[in-house]
Amino acid sequence: MPWIKENLNKEFRQIIIDFPKKKLPQIYELIEKYKMNKNIIILKTRKEADNYLEMLKTK
Repeated sequence: MPWIKENLNKEFRQIIIDFPKKKLPQIYELIEKYKMNKNIIILKTRKEADNYLEMLKTK
């Protein structure tokens, strides 16, 4: 990136803080709604994501 911002915007910070209460329930509702028709994979850590991507490479 051409710049580095050193302080976090207050509004963006609040979005991050509110995410688990405001947005995560909506995401889980959508997962419930579509789980029968889609293959849904939930990766909770960067390590899980890295492992999953590595597994895909070897297939």
